[in-house]
Amino acid sequence: MKRRIVKHGNSTLTVSIPSKWAKRLNLQAGDEISVEEKAKSLILTSETNAEKKEIVLDISSSDKFLKRCLYLPYFTGADKIIINFKDKKTLNLIQTWYSNLLGFEITEQTSSSCVLENVAKGIEDKFDKVFDRLMLLPLLMIESIVEMSSKNNFDELKNTADLEKEANKLSLFCRRMLNSGGYKNRKNATFLYSAVVSLEGMADDYRNICLYVISKKIDEISLPCLNFMKKILEANKIFHKLFYKFDIEALEKFKLIRPGLVQPNHLSAKKILDFQDSHELINKKEHFILSYLLVVLERMGQISEELFYPDKII
Repeated sequence: MKRRIVKHGNSTLTVSIPSKWAKRLNLQAGDEISVEEKAKSLILTSETNAEKKEIVLDISSSDKFLKRCLYLPYFTGADKIIINFKDKKTLNLIQTWYSNLLGFEITEQTSSSCVLENVAKGIEDKFDKVFDRLMLLPLLMIESIVEMSSKNNFDELKNTADLEKEANKLSLFCRRMLNSGGYKNRKNATFLYSAVVSLEGMADDYRNICLYVISKKIDEISLPCLNFMKKILEANKIFHKLFYKFDIEALEKFKLIRPGLVQPNHLSAKKILDFQDSHELINKKEHFILSYLLVVLERMGQISEELFYPDKII
């Protein structure tokens, strides 16, 4: 998009703003916008409210009311979600699930409908803080899993699993901001969206490990499995640091961990290294744990492939 500069008087230069942008943000004559000078660029930011996006959902029964029906309008940028329903059980589901929609509250309610609306002001500029917390949660989860497995004391495992709920909530918010243009650096938006989805997936995988150990009443983790967990923890720590400060040596270290963990037939999840001098068969009950740890490793690997940007070359 190009605009021609127009001269007014002796020294004033003006340029028109795109009409679509003005309409989308509800800009009127006399409104103020912020102008930030950055090298050869001028960044225009509006403090006014953009035109609110409203979506109406008609749900025939609670059996057909899936979470995605509620979540999809949220993370695609809707500010108001009107839900009409025939089955009163649907309202119970809405009240259970809408708590994951950061900034949204039920503002209207009848026996056959309700309205979810964005009531938070200024929350849109909190993307970085929310993303940082989402980035930290999987690391906190694997640290807790390794600590409890080392002591064979799993009393707090349910609390660790519950961190996945927070990850879901933060992930939905981040996806909403990236979809609706609420993130300041659009150049990295696509990469960040992929990272957000992967981070939520990592939290899901760690949660599944916690719930599996609880459901199977596992009271002891074998040494080979524990060593594998520790290597995943090491990889997660490097990955976390690498994301915020790119470093070739750190990336190489992360890459070296993956071949050491994954065997040619790793999908069978039958063997892991004990990281000393032999291969050992793990307990059959631990195959499930190993499978999810391998998935986490692959998720981190996929994100790390995108961390090297040309503008970071010295």
